[in-house]
Amino acid sequence: MKKILMLRSNPFPGEERVYKEAKSLTEKGYDVTVLCWDRDLKFPPKEDFKGIKVERIHLKAGYGSLKELLIKMPLFWIKLFLRGLKLDFDVVHSYDYDTLPAGVWLKWFKGKKLIYDALELFCSYTSNKTVNRGMFFIERINLHFIDALIYTNEERLKIFNKKTGICHRLKEYIVVMHNYPEPGLKKGFGIANGESSRIIFQYNGVVNRDRPILNLLKAFKEVKSEKILFMIIGNHNTAYGDVLKRYVNENEMGDIVQFQDFTPIDKLLELMRKSHVGFVPLLKDSLNNMIPEPSKLYNNFATRNLAVVEDTPYLKKVVSDKGLGITCDFSNVNNIKKLVEWIILNPEKVNNITEKAYQEYLSHYNWKKEGKKLISLYERMME
Repeated sequence: MKKILMLRSNPFPGEERVYKEAKSLTEKGYDVTVLCWDRDLKFPPKEDFKGIKVERIHLKAGYGSLKELLIKMPLFWIKLFLRGLKLDFDVVHSYDYDTLPAGVWLKWFKGKKLIYDALELFCSYTSNKTVNRGMFFIERINLHFIDALIYTNEERLKIFNKKTGICHRLKEYIVVMHNYPEPGLKKGFGIANGESSRIIFQYNGVVNRDRPILNLLKAFKEVKSEKILFMIIGNHNTAYGDVLKRYVNENEMGDIVQFQDFTPIDKLLELMRKSHVGFVPLLKDSLNNMIPEPSKLYNNFATRNLAVVEDTPYLKKVVSDKGLGITCDFSNVNNIKKLVEWIILNPEKVNNITEKAYQEYLSHYNWKKEGKKLISLYERMME
Protein backbone atom coordinates (compact mmCIF):
# COMPACT_ATOMS: atom_id res chain seq x y z
CA MET A 1 0.00 0.00 0.00
CA LYS A 2 1.42 3.37 -1.05
CA LYS A 3 1.65 5.96 1.72
CA ILE A 4 0.96 9.68 1.40
CA LEU A 5 1.99 12.40 3.84
CA MET A 6 -0.05 15.61 3.56
CA LEU A 7 1.27 18.80 5.20
CA ARG A 8 -1.12 21.60 6.19
CA SER A 9 -0.74 24.75 8.29
CA ASN A 10 -4.42 24.83 9.31
CA PRO A 11 -6.44 22.46 11.51
CA PHE A 12 -7.79 19.17 10.21
CA PRO A 13 -10.63 18.32 9.97
CA GLY A 14 -11.84 21.73 8.97
CA GLU A 15 -10.91 22.47 5.39
CA GLU A 16 -13.20 20.80 2.91
CA ARG A 17 -10.72 20.56 0.05
CA VAL A 18 -8.01 18.81 2.07
CA TYR A 19 -10.59 16.34 3.34
CA LYS A 20 -11.93 15.62 -0.18
CA GLU A 21 -8.43 14.97 -1.51
CA ALA A 22 -7.47 12.74 1.42
CA LYS A 23 -10.77 10.86 1.16
CA SER A 24 -10.37 10.30 -2.60
CA LEU A 25 -6.92 8.81 -2.02
CA THR A 26 -7.99 6.55 0.86
CA GLU A 27 -10.91 5.25 -1.19
CA LYS A 28 -8.42 4.19 -3.86
CA GLY A 29 -6.36 2.25 -1.34
CA TYR A 30 -3.70 4.80 -0.40
CA ASP A 31 -2.63 5.15 3.22
CA VAL A 32 -3.00 8.86 3.99
CA THR A 33 -1.61 10.80 6.96
CA VAL A 34 -2.41 14.50 7.39
CA LEU A 35 0.22 16.31 9.48
CA CYS A 36 -1.20 19.70 10.42
CA TRP A 37 -0.85 22.71 12.72
CA ASP A 38 -3.19 22.96 15.71
CA ARG A 39 -2.77 26.62 16.61
CA ASP A 40 -5.58 26.61 19.21
CA LEU A 41 -4.37 23.43 20.97
CA LYS A 42 -7.89 22.05 20.97
CA PHE A 43 -7.43 18.74 19.11
CA PRO A 44 -5.73 15.50 20.25
CA PRO A 45 -2.15 14.92 19.06
CA LYS A 46 -3.27 11.93 16.96
CA GLU A 47 -6.53 10.46 15.77
CA ASP A 48 -8.14 8.49 12.98
CA PHE A 49 -10.71 10.58 11.12
CA LYS A 50 -12.91 8.55 8.78
CA GLY A 51 -10.01 6.36 7.71
CA ILE A 52 -7.52 9.24 7.46
CA LYS A 53 -4.64 9.30 9.94
CA VAL A 54 -4.20 12.71 11.53
CA GLU A 55 -1.17 13.95 13.47
CA ARG A 56 -0.96 17.47 14.84
CA ILE A 57 1.78 19.95 15.66
CA HIS A 58 0.73 21.66 18.89
CA LEU A 59 2.12 25.17 18.66
CA LYS A 60 0.05 28.05 20.02
CA ALA A 61 -0.38 30.84 17.48
CA GLY A 62 -2.95 33.25 16.12
CA TYR A 63 -4.06 33.85 12.54
CA GLY A 64 -3.79 37.61 12.05
CA SER A 65 -0.51 38.84 13.57
CA LEU A 66 2.35 39.20 11.08
CA LYS A 67 4.91 39.66 13.87
CA GLU A 68 3.82 36.46 15.59
CA LEU A 69 3.82 34.60 12.29
CA LEU A 70 7.41 35.65 11.54
CA ILE A 71 8.45 33.96 14.78
CA LYS A 72 6.14 30.96 14.82
CA MET A 73 6.24 29.97 11.14
CA PRO A 74 9.94 28.92 11.04
CA LEU A 75 9.42 27.02 14.29
CA PHE A 76 6.43 25.27 12.72
CA TRP A 77 8.55 24.28 9.69
CA ILE A 78 11.17 22.73 11.94
CA LYS A 79 8.59 20.82 13.98
CA LEU A 80 6.82 19.71 10.78
CA PHE A 81 10.09 18.47 9.30
CA LEU A 82 11.21 16.62 12.44
CA ARG A 83 7.82 14.92 12.85
CA GLY A 84 7.77 14.02 9.16
CA LEU A 85 11.19 12.38 9.43
CA LYS A 86 9.68 9.86 11.84
CA LEU A 87 6.92 8.85 9.42
CA ASP A 88 6.98 6.38 6.55
CA PHE A 89 5.64 7.70 3.21
CA ASP A 90 6.13 7.47 -0.56
CA VAL A 91 4.95 10.96 -1.55
CA VAL A 92 4.85 14.20 0.41
CA HIS A 93 1.93 16.50 -0.48
CA SER A 94 2.47 20.13 0.64
CA TYR A 95 -0.38 22.63 0.78
CA ASP A 96 0.49 26.29 0.16
CA TYR A 97 3.75 28.19 0.57
CA ASP A 98 3.72 27.80 4.37
CA THR A 99 4.39 24.04 4.35
CA LEU A 100 6.52 23.96 1.20
CA PRO A 101 9.94 24.45 2.90
CA ALA A 102 9.33 21.47 5.19
CA GLY A 103 8.08 19.48 2.22
CA VAL A 104 11.29 20.19 0.31
CA TRP A 105 13.43 19.21 3.29
CA LEU A 106 11.54 15.93 3.64
CA LYS A 107 11.98 15.27 -0.09
CA TRP A 108 15.73 15.74 0.26
CA PHE A 109 16.22 13.70 3.43
CA LYS A 110 13.77 10.92 2.54
CA GLY A 111 14.40 10.80 -1.22
CA LYS A 112 10.68 10.96 -2.00
CA LYS A 113 8.58 12.85 -4.57
CA LEU A 114 6.90 16.13 -3.69
CA ILE A 115 3.51 17.45 -4.84
CA TYR A 116 2.78 21.14 -4.29
CA ASP A 117 -0.94 21.97 -3.90
CA ALA A 118 -1.36 25.76 -4.18
CA LEU A 119 -4.77 26.78 -2.87
CA GLU A 120 -4.13 30.52 -3.29
CA LEU A 121 -2.32 32.90 -5.65
CA PHE A 122 0.40 34.14 -3.30
CA CYS A 123 2.07 36.59 -5.69
CA SER A 124 -1.07 38.73 -5.24
CA TYR A 125 -2.73 37.31 -2.12
CA THR A 126 -3.48 40.53 -0.21
CA SER A 127 -3.46 44.29 -0.76
CA ASN A 128 -0.12 44.43 1.11
CA LYS A 129 2.58 44.11 -1.55
CA THR A 130 5.33 43.55 1.02
CA VAL A 131 3.49 40.58 2.50
CA ASN A 132 2.83 39.22 -1.00
CA ARG A 133 6.52 39.49 -1.92
CA GLY A 134 7.50 37.60 1.22
CA MET A 135 5.06 34.75 0.64
CA PHE A 136 5.89 34.50 -3.06
CA PHE A 137 9.63 34.51 -2.33
CA ILE A 138 9.26 31.49 -0.03
CA GLU A 139 7.09 29.77 -2.62
CA ARG A 140 9.29 30.54 -5.61
CA ILE A 141 12.65 29.45 -4.19
CA ASN A 142 11.17 26.05 -3.37
CA LEU A 143 9.41 25.48 -6.72
CA HIS A 144 12.61 24.11 -8.28
CA PHE A 145 12.29 21.01 -6.13
CA ILE A 146 8.64 20.02 -6.66
CA ASP A 147 7.68 17.07 -8.87
CA ALA A 148 4.05 17.98 -9.53
CA LEU A 149 1.72 20.96 -9.11
CA ILE A 150 -1.99 21.17 -8.31
CA TYR A 151 -3.75 24.50 -8.92
CA THR A 152 -7.29 25.66 -8.19
CA ASN A 153 -8.38 27.18 -11.50
CA GLU A 154 -7.07 27.90 -14.98
CA GLU A 155 -6.99 31.69 -14.69
CA ARG A 156 -4.86 31.63 -11.55
CA LEU A 157 -2.52 29.10 -13.13
CA LYS A 158 -1.96 31.37 -16.17
CA ILE A 159 -0.81 34.20 -13.88
CA PHE A 160 1.34 31.85 -11.78
CA ASN A 161 2.98 30.46 -14.90
CA LYS A 162 3.78 33.96 -16.19
CA LYS A 163 5.56 34.64 -12.91
CA THR A 164 7.40 31.32 -12.67
CA GLY A 165 7.46 29.47 -16.01
CA ILE A 166 6.50 26.35 -14.08
CA CYS A 167 4.36 24.81 -16.84
CA HIS A 168 7.35 24.37 -19.16
CA ARG A 169 9.22 22.29 -16.58
CA LEU A 170 6.44 20.14 -15.13
CA LYS A 171 4.24 19.83 -18.25
CA GLU A 172 1.93 16.81 -17.76
CA TYR A 173 2.52 16.87 -14.00
CA ILE A 174 0.32 19.94 -13.56
CA VAL A 175 -3.35 19.44 -12.71
CA VAL A 176 -6.13 22.01 -12.28
CA MET A 177 -8.62 20.82 -9.67
CA HIS A 178 -11.62 23.01 -8.90
CA ASN A 179 -13.00 23.12 -5.38
CA TYR A 180 -16.34 21.50 -6.17
CA PRO A 181 -18.42 19.71 -3.48
CA GLU A 182 -18.74 15.97 -3.20
CA PRO A 183 -21.45 14.34 -5.32
CA GLY A 184 -24.60 12.98 -3.71
CA LEU A 185 -25.29 15.80 -1.24
CA LYS A 186 -28.86 16.11 -0.01
CA LYS A 187 -30.92 18.65 -1.89
CA GLY A 188 -31.94 21.81 -0.03
CA PHE A 189 -35.56 22.74 0.59
CA GLY A 190 -35.57 25.92 -1.48
CA ILE A 191 -36.84 29.35 -0.56
CA ALA A 192 -40.51 28.71 -1.45
CA ASN A 193 -40.74 25.34 0.29
CA GLY A 194 -38.51 25.74 3.32
CA GLU A 195 -39.26 24.67 6.86
CA SER A 196 -38.66 28.16 8.23
CA SER A 197 -41.18 31.00 8.26
CA ARG A 198 -38.26 33.35 7.60
CA ILE A 199 -35.88 33.67 4.69
CA ILE A 200 -32.50 32.57 6.01
CA PHE A 201 -29.44 34.34 4.62
CA GLN A 202 -26.00 33.03 5.54
CA TYR A 203 -22.33 33.77 5.24
CA ASN A 204 -19.94 30.94 6.09
CA GLY A 205 -16.17 31.19 6.11
CA VAL A 206 -13.39 33.24 7.65
CA VAL A 207 -14.46 36.26 9.68
CA ASN A 208 -11.76 38.72 8.63
CA ARG A 209 -11.66 42.25 7.23
CA ASP A 210 -11.11 41.02 3.68
CA ARG A 211 -14.69 39.77 3.80
CA PRO A 212 -16.97 42.85 3.89
CA ILE A 213 -19.47 41.30 6.30
CA LEU A 214 -19.99 44.61 8.10
CA ASN A 215 -21.61 46.00 4.95
CA LEU A 216 -24.03 43.08 5.00
CA LEU A 217 -25.03 43.98 8.56
CA LYS A 218 -25.48 47.63 7.59
CA ALA A 219 -27.74 46.58 4.72
CA PHE A 220 -29.86 44.27 6.89
CA LYS A 221 -30.27 47.10 9.38
CA GLU A 222 -32.04 49.12 6.67
CA VAL A 223 -34.31 46.31 5.42
CA LYS A 224 -37.81 46.63 6.89
CA SER A 225 -38.97 43.04 7.17
CA GLU A 226 -39.65 40.53 9.92
CA LYS A 227 -39.16 37.65 7.49
CA ILE A 228 -35.35 37.61 7.53
CA LEU A 229 -32.58 35.94 9.50
CA PHE A 230 -28.87 36.43 8.78
CA MET A 231 -26.44 33.78 10.05
CA ILE A 232 -22.68 34.38 10.27
CA ILE A 233 -21.02 30.96 10.44
CA GLY A 234 -17.31 30.73 11.21
CA ASN A 235 -14.72 31.49 13.85
CA HIS A 236 -15.97 34.90 14.98
CA ASN A 237 -13.63 35.09 17.98
CA THR A 238 -11.44 37.52 16.05
CA ALA A 239 -10.88 41.28 16.14
CA TYR A 240 -13.18 41.70 13.17
CA GLY A 241 -15.71 39.35 14.76
CA ASP A 242 -15.77 41.65 17.79
CA VAL A 243 -16.50 44.61 15.49
CA LEU A 244 -19.43 42.75 13.96
CA LYS A 245 -20.88 41.66 17.31
CA ARG A 246 -20.55 45.16 18.69
CA TYR A 247 -22.42 46.56 15.68
CA VAL A 248 -25.22 44.02 16.16
CA ASN A 249 -25.54 44.87 19.86
CA GLU A 250 -25.41 48.63 19.37
CA ASN A 251 -28.13 48.48 16.72
CA GLU A 252 -30.30 45.94 18.56
CA MET A 253 -30.18 43.44 15.70
CA GLY A 254 -30.04 40.31 17.84
CA ASP A 255 -33.43 39.18 16.60
CA ILE A 256 -32.31 39.01 12.94
CA VAL A 257 -28.57 38.18 13.24
CA GLN A 258 -27.07 35.01 14.68
CA PHE A 259 -23.41 34.09 15.11
CA GLN A 260 -22.38 30.46 14.95
CA ASP A 261 -18.87 29.18 15.54
CA PHE A 262 -16.85 27.06 13.13
CA THR A 263 -18.99 24.13 12.00
CA PRO A 264 -17.61 20.84 10.55
CA ILE A 265 -18.41 20.43 6.87
CA ASP A 266 -21.01 17.67 7.24
CA LYS A 267 -22.97 19.69 9.80
CA LEU A 268 -22.47 22.88 7.79
CA LEU A 269 -23.96 21.32 4.65
CA GLU A 270 -26.94 20.06 6.64
CA LEU A 271 -27.42 23.57 8.02
CA MET A 272 -27.19 25.02 4.50
CA ARG A 273 -30.00 22.74 3.32
CA LYS A 274 -32.30 24.76 5.59
CA SER A 275 -31.03 28.19 4.57
CA HIS A 276 -31.97 29.97 1.36
CA VAL A 277 -29.34 32.54 0.35
CA GLY A 278 -25.55 32.29 0.60
CA PHE A 279 -23.30 35.34 0.40
CA VAL A 280 -19.78 35.14 -1.08
CA PRO A 281 -18.32 38.63 -0.43
CA LEU A 282 -14.70 39.57 -1.16
CA LEU A 283 -12.58 42.69 -1.13
CA LYS A 284 -11.43 43.35 -4.68
CA ASP A 285 -7.92 44.22 -3.50
CA SER A 286 -5.84 41.40 -4.99
CA LEU A 287 -5.72 39.05 -7.97
CA ASN A 288 -6.33 36.18 -5.59
CA ASN A 289 -9.72 37.67 -4.66
CA MET A 290 -10.51 38.74 -8.22
CA ILE A 291 -10.08 35.15 -9.45
CA PRO A 292 -11.33 33.12 -6.47
CA GLU A 293 -12.21 29.45 -6.16
CA PRO A 294 -14.61 29.53 -3.19
CA SER A 295 -16.01 26.20 -2.06
CA LYS A 296 -18.93 28.05 -0.50
CA LEU A 297 -20.09 29.12 -3.97
CA TYR A 298 -20.44 25.55 -5.19
CA ASN A 299 -21.85 24.39 -1.85
CA ASN A 300 -24.59 26.98 -2.39
CA PHE A 301 -25.35 25.34 -5.74
CA ALA A 302 -25.49 21.90 -4.12
CA THR A 303 -27.80 22.92 -1.27
CA ARG A 304 -30.14 25.16 -3.33
CA ASN A 305 -29.03 28.39 -1.70
CA LEU A 306 -29.15 31.40 -4.00
CA ALA A 307 -25.46 32.20 -4.59
CA VAL A 308 -24.89 35.95 -4.21
CA VAL A 309 -21.25 36.52 -5.12
CA GLU A 310 -18.83 39.42 -5.47
CA ASP A 311 -19.13 41.06 -8.90
CA THR A 312 -15.68 40.15 -10.21
CA PRO A 313 -15.43 39.30 -13.92
CA TYR A 314 -14.42 35.71 -13.11
CA LEU A 315 -17.36 35.05 -10.79
CA LYS A 316 -19.74 36.83 -13.16
CA LYS A 317 -18.70 34.36 -15.86
CA VAL A 318 -19.30 31.39 -13.53
CA VAL A 319 -22.55 32.59 -11.96
CA SER A 320 -24.66 35.35 -13.48
CA ASP A 321 -23.75 34.76 -17.15
CA LYS A 322 -25.09 31.22 -16.79
CA GLY A 323 -28.11 32.17 -14.69
CA LEU A 324 -26.84 30.22 -11.65
CA GLY A 325 -26.81 33.07 -9.15
CA ILE A 326 -26.50 36.82 -8.72
CA THR A 327 -23.48 39.12 -8.52
CA CYS A 328 -23.31 42.05 -6.12
CA ASP A 329 -20.93 44.87 -5.30
CA PHE A 330 -20.53 44.24 -1.57
CA SER A 331 -18.75 47.55 -1.10
CA ASN A 332 -22.09 49.30 -1.71
CA VAL A 333 -24.53 48.94 1.20
CA ASN A 334 -27.46 50.28 -0.81
CA ASN A 335 -26.91 47.67 -3.54
CA ILE A 336 -26.96 44.90 -0.92
CA LYS A 337 -30.15 46.32 0.62
CA LYS A 338 -31.95 46.43 -2.75
CA LEU A 339 -30.87 42.87 -3.51
CA VAL A 340 -32.15 41.56 -0.17
CA GLU A 341 -35.47 43.32 -0.79
CA TRP A 342 -35.70 41.80 -4.28
CA ILE A 343 -35.12 38.32 -2.84
CA ILE A 344 -37.88 38.81 -0.27
CA LEU A 345 -40.35 39.86 -2.98
CA ASN A 346 -39.41 37.19 -5.56
CA PRO A 347 -39.21 33.72 -3.97
CA GLU A 348 -40.35 31.91 -7.13
CA LYS A 349 -37.68 33.57 -9.27
CA VAL A 350 -35.11 32.66 -6.63
CA ASN A 351 -36.35 29.06 -6.67
CA ASN A 352 -35.94 28.88 -10.45
CA ILE A 353 -32.33 30.07 -10.21
CA THR A 354 -31.40 27.69 -7.40
CA GLU A 355 -33.01 24.72 -9.13
CA LYS A 356 -30.96 25.41 -12.27
CA ALA A 357 -27.81 25.75 -10.16
CA TYR A 358 -28.60 22.46 -8.39
CA GLN A 359 -28.92 20.66 -11.72
CA GLU A 360 -25.56 22.09 -12.77
CA TYR A 361 -24.09 20.75 -9.52
CA LEU A 362 -25.40 17.29 -10.37
CA SER A 363 -24.02 17.33 -13.92
CA HIS A 364 -20.83 19.37 -13.64
CA TYR A 365 -19.96 21.22 -10.42
CA ASN A 366 -19.13 18.21 -8.24
CA TRP A 367 -15.97 16.48 -7.06
CA LYS A 368 -16.31 13.30 -9.14
CA LYS A 369 -14.15 14.47 -12.06
CA GLU A 370 -11.79 16.42 -9.81
CA GLY A 371 -11.12 13.35 -7.66
CA LYS A 372 -10.31 11.34 -10.78
CA LYS A 373 -7.74 13.96 -11.79
CA LEU A 374 -6.05 13.57 -8.41
CA ILE A 375 -5.92 9.78 -8.63
CA SER A 376 -4.56 9.96 -12.18
CA LEU A 377 -1.78 12.29 -11.05
CA TYR A 378 -0.81 9.98 -8.19
CA GLU A 379 -0.80 6.93 -10.45
CA ARG A 380 1.60 8.70 -12.81
CA MET A 381 3.76 9.80 -9.87
CA MET A 382 4.03 6.20 -8.67
CA GLU A 383 5.15 4.79 -12.05
